[in-house]
Amino acid sequence: MRNTIHPKVVFSVKILTAILLTVLLFVLLEPLLPYHHLHGDERYYIGRALQNLEFIQGKRPPNKVWFSRGNHPFSAEFIIGTSLLLQGKAVAAPGNPWKVNITEDQLVAARRSALTTGLIGLASIVYLSLSLNFLAVPAVVLYLLSSPGFVDFSLRCMLDIYVASFTTLSLVSIYWYVTKKSRKALHMSALSLGLAIGSKTSWDPIIAGVIILLTIVLIETHVKDKLSAIIKFTALASLSFIATSTITIVRLEDHIRSVLVPMEAG
Repeated sequence: MRNTIHPKVVFSVKILTAILLTVLLFVLLEPLLPYHHLHGDERYYIGRALQNLEFIQGKRPPNKVWFSRGNHPFSAEFIIGTSLLLQGKAVAAPGNPWKVNITEDQLVAARRSALTTGLIGLASIVYLSLSLNFLAVPAVVLYLLSSPGFVDFSLRCMLDIYVASFTTLSLVSIYWYVTKKSRKALHMSALSLGLAIGSKTSWDPIIAGVIILLTIVLIETHVKDKLSAIIKFTALASLSFIATSTITIVRLEDHIRSVLVPMEAG
């Protein structure tokens, strides 16, 4: 009789492999953070992150937090600001985020959040690759690391890596939900999607959300279970968005206007 490996052991090995690869790449890429070319928008995002941090701490009124024109809620800035705070690199926020003065240490501290987020997205893809075909992992990792976009955005405080990574994590979590029938995976998908929507207003998380809701409808057997899963998913995604983009909710009218005005102008 053939011996089979327990599914929980296989699952643990996949997760451990993804984590070890993430840690290894962080160790290899983190020393590059001080030397990567500074993108002009990084200063702006760090400045907004500091303003948002002061708003959360009760030091800045909501009308003194800058809004972008069009597509930038605050979940990514929440993560950037939290990263600065935890590393002891948070400074007084500027009145104009474009004019923030940051040292190299503060820039690196902010970029660490982008690198960590990008590698979490990569780790989720590694887990998915291991689940489909072990031999696919090296090809997937090499493809992503050879992609100028993935490496570039992982080494900079740009919003793209946040929305891409959290959208990816939400979809990989749904694969876990489908194959393992895990409610925890569904909850993780919802929280990740909320962060993705809060990081940048784009079609990626919206399309992912439609795919996830259709998946729930197809997977759940009874109407009651379908409705319950959809309501819980929507509630958790909203909670994730609201908790990290509180200023967007407080000034919802201003945010909606910032999104619609560029569309009308176009």
